[in-house]
Amino acid sequence: MPTSLGNMLLRAERFSGDRYGLDMMRVYPRIYPFVAPRLENAVTQQLSLISATASLAVSLGLTTLAISPLLLRWDVWSLLPLAPAILAVLAYRGAVAASAFHGTLLAAVFDVHRFDLLRAFHYKLPEAADELVGMNEAVSDYLARDKVRFEDELGDLPMVHPSTSEDVLQRTNGNGPAQP
Repeated sequence: MPTSLGNMLLRAERFSGDRYGLDMMRVYPRIYPFVAPRLENAVTQQLSLISATASLAVSLGLTTLAISPLLLRWDVWSLLPLAPAILAVLAYRGAVAASAFHGTLLAAVFDVHRFDLLRAFHYKLPEAADELVGMNEAVSDYLARDKVRFEDELGDLPMVHPSTSEDVLQRTNGNGPAQP
């Protein structure tokens, strides 16, 4: 990516789901309904902070450009463009730092809720880590394709159907992950 902010946001996407074999961009919208309210609020606040600091950096950068003709005066007023320029740099660095913590929050979402997607597909939860990664990669690949049939891509994975008639969203409690 051409910017530090873009690199940090890309790192956040990869750091969160890749270690479990999940493509964050494809899977997160499907995991979102299961996210614990406190964790969801933290992610939302962090995104707002990134947006605000990045917008502030752009605004201050444009302000610096707008008042840059004052540099030609060679008096006390020629120092004025330095203030928004310095503040723009600080705001941008704040956005980069906020995006680093955003990556930690996204990783926490996947750490806590990585099995909820498999439960939503009614798959038997794997016993070993390599099975989990394989299943997650298959589900991520399935969700990434536009034209795909369920039985062609995921038909050989064993399924488990709960004895109750509730679906996985109805079993979600107010504090987080779906209850078995």
